Amino acid sequence: MKAAKRPCGAEHCSFGKKRKNSSSSFLGVSFHKITGKWTFLVRNNGKSVYLKLHVTELEAAKVYNNYVIEHGLPNPLNDLG
Repeated sequence: MKAAKRPCGAEHCSFGKKRKNSSSSFLGVSFHKITGKWTFLVRNNGKSVYLKLHVTELEAAKVYNNYVIEHGLPNPLNDLG
């Protein structure tokens, strides 16, 4: 028997919020210490998706935004401006 999912209210959900101790200034982007490169993480249909390693943080953020748009995900986009 599966447990009921909790509601995603402001007090429960961190969706789209940047973590205070994050290695990146972009949502979904993190630094891979072993390789010294940047990657991104996005959840799609309950599965974590990591896509390649990128030389720059900005490059990883652009790929994150493109993935979210192409797959029609509700995730917030990074401001690359």
